[in-house]
Amino acid sequence: MAAGALQAARPCRTGSNRHALARQERRVQPGPRRSVRGRRRKAHRQEGTRRTRAAASAAYRPLAKATAPDAQDRPALVKEFLDGWYKNMKDCYWHGTHTDKEGSSYFGYWAFEAALVTVLWNIDDSSYREHLVYPKDLADWAREHRSRVSPHDPSYWPAGEASTARKPLIPGGEPCPQAGWWFTPAQLDSRRYFDKGEIMPIIKDSSFGDTNWQQMGDPKDDK
Repeated sequence: MAAGALQAARPCRTGSNRHALARQERRVQPGPRRSVRGRRRKAHRQEGTRRTRAAASAAYRPLAKATAPDAQDRPALVKEFLDGWYKNMKDCYWHGTHTDKEGSSYFGYWAFEAALVTVLWNIDDSSYREHLVYPKDLADWAREHRSRVSPHDPSYWPAGEASTARKPLIPGGEPCPQAGWWFTPAQLDSRRYFDKGEIMPIIKDSSFGDTNWQQMGDPKDDK
């Protein structure tokens, strides 16, 4: 009788009890499985990020070439970028939203960066103007209002004249080299007239950074 009770009091390590004890031990002493899974998930995310960056780099390569000073055929490069734009953006959250039937977040597919480069580098867009993802209306609006663009931007100058026609920048604190109207991006509405030899001021605490003055228009038209 006593022997039977003693036998019953002893823990049984066979069958389901053995598995229960194993599970309990794992709770007390976490094994390496969880950390391994965590490392795998982290590596998977890093690999996904690497692939996304590589795809984006390849996607924007034609557009980057179109902005090079020695670019031979800018329209063809922009068109090449537009042709591969949607396919290369497959990792973006909005890719494929045009197929959603209910609760769609689709707002159109527009390669705004193509319009930006077209306007700033004054590229003829006649060869890709009707491209499905090219926002031609936006580009047209920007060109109509290009008179408001700062001479600091490439679009201020006719194509091919940006490197030769642009006036030199004069740092603040230096004497004005030529009488005329000048402006600085370091301050809004900074346009003012300077006489030759007049010290051009430094705009303090400007969020733009250093103060550099640039002449506007033809000095013959001043005053």
